[in-house]
Amino acid sequence: MKDFSDKVNLVLTKYNLLGKENQKHNHFIITKYKNEKDNIGFHNDKDRDFEPGSWVVIVKFGEARKFEFQYEDKTFWSKKLDAGTAIFLNYETNRIIKHGVPDMKEKVGMSGSVVTRSIKTVIPWDTVHKNIEKSNKLRNKNKKE
Repeated sequence: MKDFSDKVNLVLTKYNLLGKENQKHNHFIITKYKNEKDNIGFHNDKDRDFEPGSWVVIVKFGEARKFEFQYEDKTFWSKKLDAGTAIFLNYETNRIIKHGVPDMKEKVGMSGSVVTRSIKTVIPWDTVHKNIEKSNKLRNKNKKE
């Protein structure tokens, strides 16, 4: 993941998108859409821990899928995006413009994205692993009941 992080930060540096404090991206989310029925509705990314003035970067991969923007409950941009396409949302835009990946009528294979951002709180890896272990134990316990 460090190599990917370095490459994202290199692109952000090239286009002067690291913000006033030269914020490096340190938080990554991977999305996966199995087929045309998988989707995520319109939403704003939760920004309570974002570095102010930072950017959200979405890098698409896999099959081409629609990506849409919405303002005041009206879709104003909808486009099928190919793998390798990057979307850049600044902190302020994320607060007022919603985005989403709708379901599609035509067949489409697996796709997804890597979403990166700069956040204030960094959780140590050992804590992350402990939290995952707790979650897995709880999931297994709930399956048995």
